[in-house]
Amino acid sequence: MNVAPKAVVVTLDIGVADPIPVPCPSPAFRVSRCDASAKGFLLDNTRGVYTAARSVNTFSIMDLPAHIQRLTLAVQNTTFDYEASESSQNSPDSTLVLGQRTSIVHEAASESQQRICHALAEPALSKPRVRTIPVLELLRDPARSAEIILPVWKESMLQYYRMLTEHGQTALGDCKVTILITCDQHGTVRITAHCDRLVQPQTRDCQVCVLGLPRRSPSVKDSKWVIDRGHLEKAIQSGNTEALLVDPHGQIYEGLISNFCVIKRDPSGQAVLQTAPLSHVLSGTVLGMVIHVCSMLGVPVLFEFPKLSERASWLAAFLTSTTRGAFKISRIADPASNQVFDLPSECSILHRIQQELELEAVRRAHLVLQAAELAAEQ
Repeated sequence: MNVAPKAVVVTLDIGVADPIPVPCPSPAFRVSRCDASAKGFLLDNTRGVYTAARSVNTFSIMDLPAHIQRLTLAVQNTTFDYEASESSQNSPDSTLVLGQRTSIVHEAASESQQRICHALAEPALSKPRVRTIPVLELLRDPARSAEIILPVWKESMLQYYRMLTEHGQTALGDCKVTILITCDQHGTVRITAHCDRLVQPQTRDCQVCVLGLPRRSPSVKDSKWVIDRGHLEKAIQSGNTEALLVDPHGQIYEGLISNFCVIKRDPSGQAVLQTAPLSHVLSGTVLGMVIHVCSMLGVPVLFEFPKLSERASWLAAFLTSTTRGAFKISRIADPASNQVFDLPSECSILHRIQQELELEAVRRAHLVLQAAELAAEQ
């Protein structure tokens, strides 16, 4: 049996003067197979806005409307260079301007602290849109954006699972889909979907380290962050799964690719979930599900920065992400102080949240593909 490539990439290009293909016909797509990971895919492409989602029961996508909304809001909050310029002679290295600050990562001056700092670019709020790209206007319309995003999404899953079946695989499993929206200096909008196998952790807990200051443009999922965080990823010590972004006051914001939560008791003895204010982090879809689950379980949610100095009051700490769900943290390392802090090993409240989160993932599963479509004529 031949070994199947690891991923499928489906691309739809729409020029500034092209008619918008709604609904999108299959011949409009370009399909390729590759071994690139989702991270490699983002690094190899032009800077843009993106989202990453997982399937449930193979053919459904968990919380699909939330991912469509994320892309819609991201395009709304982004001015691409072509839109902001009277001329089409733009630099190919600068294709978008975020409506907020863009963070650039560089190594800290003090290597002894083993930290990474952020140098902040100037705000780009002063750049208005002076030219219109019809397909971007459609992508900014919450009522219509799915018309063009969803067909590319579905085609990537269809082609990925067809590839697996062609190579004799019968246990298809779940997949991860990354959708990237870019616009080049000529005004051509590209919607690309990368689909590969969903890799889930083998354990339910992890170790993390404190490393780096918060990013300044968390509200838009900008693929530039994949490049920026590379410096931090290289600095993560062996044995740690994730790095936590912490400000000079010891306030914990989020992880590089996850949200951070703690469970503690308030002054009255009530167990509460604490996580950073949503306006200061990239609020993931799984965090939104956790907040909903807490409301179902009667666990209040406190939107305040957790502090490592208050860890003695924590009943548990965990990360949330697409692939990990609610991932318990067993240990936090702080290279700056050369200390390691062990956290409680058991928490019945976190266990209930994890159980209910698995059920919520199924409840929020939106069918994208039918099994019969895999056998349809290509």
